[in-house]
Amino acid sequence: MRPVHAVTGSLSLLAVSLLVSPDARAGDCLAEWSVLEGPSDVGLQTEAQALAVFDDGSGPALYVGGGFSEAGGVEVNRIARWDGENFSPLIASGAVGVSSRVDALKVFDDGSGPKLYAGGFFTVAGNVPANRIARWDGTAWEPLQGLVADGLNSAPSSLEVFDDGTGPAIYAGGTFTSAGGVVANRIAKWDGQNWSALAGPNGNGLNDRVESMAVFDDGSGPALYVCGRFTEAGGIPAEGIARWDGQAWSAVEGISVSGFSQTIEALTVFDDGDGPALYAGGRFDAAGGMPANGMAKWDGASWSPLNAPGGLGDSTLILTLSAFDDGSGPALYAGGFIDDADGVDPNGIARWDGSQWSALEGPLATGMDGPPVCMAVFADGGSESLYVGGDFFLAGGIASENIARWGAPCVPVACFADVTGDGSVDLADLNLVLANFEQFTSEGNVNGDARVNLEDLNAVLAAFGTDCP
Repeated sequence: MRPVHAVTGSLSLLAVSLLVSPDARAGDCLAEWSVLEGPSDVGLQTEAQALAVFDDGSGPALYVGGGFSEAGGVEVNRIARWDGENFSPLIASGAVGVSSRVDALKVFDDGSGPKLYAGGFFTVAGNVPANRIARWDGTAWEPLQGLVADGLNSAPSSLEVFDDGTGPAIYAGGTFTSAGGVVANRIAKWDGQNWSALAGPNGNGLNDRVESMAVFDDGSGPALYVCGRFTEAGGIPAEGIARWDGQAWSAVEGISVSGFSQTIEALTVFDDGDGPALYAGGRFDAAGGMPANGMAKWDGASWSPLNAPGGLGDSTLILTLSAFDDGSGPALYAGGFIDDADGVDPNGIARWDGSQWSALEGPLATGMDGPPVCMAVFADGGSESLYVGGDFFLAGGIASENIARWGAPCVPVACFADVTGDGSVDLADLNLVLANFEQFTSEGNVNGDARVNLEDLNAVLAAFGTDCP
């Protein structure tokens, strides 16, 4: 706690005469960055690739997959469970984790109860042979035995659940060409018992890598949208994005992804107030015939770029997307290589509220020092937070080691006026501001501008009497 100073007579009269600032409302929340600390360390030993929320029967938890061997200083081997306080490994028959990198996580119920599906480069899960994909029920791993063999012949990069009218199934997309012994080019369906391919009129699956998938209803019924580096889906032209309705492939035209470096990497559904729409992110330069640097919106009929007012920079590469409300309203969060959002460098992560882009400010810096790769929303005992994983050391300037959360705890804006840190905005805070009035110091400085002045005094008066967490 900072020392409390006595109020001087002349400044006390000045304080009483000041108007209350309309910008410091006690009910408002201001999101911030915080780190995930384990028993003996912070974050992950190396990069995170996938996040998913799963309840194994003991309560919801956040599962994280990647190339790391430790999480919070605990040996976990490429996959870990975060319960809101600690990391723990997934142990089956004495074996920890999986044998190689995890790239995708998704929860799916095949009728026998929800299970966590994991896909990646591994060939052993726990102590069970499992070719690049397996499911975790909370106590044991199980491979996906297909018609002829189990699993995939190469790593999946994305998993999604979709009901094509015959019941929910989990779809895997990536670089593989075989699923359970069945020819399935880069995309396949697992119904809980068997693998099957997604064939079109002129071909099986896709002619190049799948990066991401999302389910979206454009008004004609739900469909599985698939994006990546391909130029054909079911043998028909489809430049980087295609739609599977359960029976046939169709192209989703309008994004320019021609060229080796052009790609669509991420899909998600978000409602900006005009109704749900499909958002696509990656590295491309046009959507709907208009310039669009790495981000575009599909309403079911046409594409529109996210350029208002200044859009994203020319070098943008979006790797992950997620919808989240941090207390200031629903927004779409984009992560990846982003160095310009409406003229500001957001350092890898930016927020779109439906009309403009903004950066995520931390206590010491903006955004990350490396690219975010995956995001998920999880309530770890309090309000929901946006968890961000990737290949970074810092989040908001704080050492976070490849994983961090945005929005927890949610700090009332008024509580920034609790400059003594004693849990309430009271006479002690007013005294501290007045004792340092017109000085260049952090003592009593509410707004962080290095000088204690009328703005700081106004903020304390506006928040006076507020109890703070």
